[in-house]
Amino acid sequence: MNEATCIGCGCTDMHACFDEIEEAPCHWRRVDRKARLGVCSSCRELEKDWDAGDRTMRVPVEPPGATAQ
Repeated sequence: MNEATCIGCGCTDMHACFDEIEEAPCHWRRVDRKARLGVCSSCRELEKDWDAGDRTMRVPVEPPGATAQ
């Protein structure tokens, strides 16, 4: 499985953020495993952007698998 990163907050499959509405760790609302991107339940406001094709990262994050320099 390709680890995905949320375009809104930068959380990943292995490092979930906390969903304040559900009072639990987040889960994917939208995810594209091939692109390794998604929208987590904490960033629901980005679902419409995602559905319109906007996959722009809102936070600076290292892509999964990147090595630090």
